[in-house]
Amino acid sequence: NASICLETDPVITNLATPILPVRLDAPVDLSVADDTQFNPTWETSAGADFFQLEVSTDRTFSNPNTIARRLIISSFPTVSGQQQGLAEPMNLSQEPALLADPIYRAFNNSGINPPTIYWRVGGRHEEDRPGPVDWITKKPDSGDLTWRFVYGRASRFTPAIRPPNPPGKSAVARLNREMNKTRASNLPLPLPGDVNGQKSGTRSQVPTIQDILGGARNRRRL
Repeated sequence: NASICLETDPVITNLATPILPVRLDAPVDLSVADDTQFNPTWETSAGADFFQLEVSTDRTFSNPNTIARRLIISSFPTVSGQQQGLAEPMNLSQEPALLADPIYRAFNNSGINPPTIYWRVGGRHEEDRPGPVDWITKKPDSGDLTWRFVYGRASRFTPAIRPPNPPGKSAVARLNREMNKTRASNLPLPLPGDVNGQKSGTRSQVPTIQDILGGARNRRRL
């Protein structure tokens, strides 16, 4: 019996565009930067028409719940070495993924003891299916494209120390109530040393400095 070989037309599957890892520009590694106006820049990589910026307090970028990310369309998809950045800065202090870290959350509340923040950028060609191996699961057959990018080296920075937070709403409301009461009685605001908000004198008489300074002593004698 004669054997017959049949040859079908070749089928192209799983195209992958060769893309060089993205090079980061600013903020430079180990620098101090304003995390409330985070505005990084990096270089384009030929073949990458999409970039994903990722920011985390975890240097391994292994937990997707602690990674803040932005997807950016490349301005120069066929050229390498052009500067690329965000349309507007990120306020990292309002990113839920970063606030999930208790250390960063404590810094966000106090403005002191800042943690190290890591950032990186991945590139990919949008038509590649499936594209690079999934960074989180390490599975080459993952259908989720969220973490399928060619990543370069991560960079790190320390958030700048912030000024103390302004008084809370309750403190402001309490001060307003005291001011309104004082206006109504035509008396000056209580001075330090007054007990329980009591004021010396009456509505018809403004207390003297002697009254104020000796008020606590006089009350003890009564």
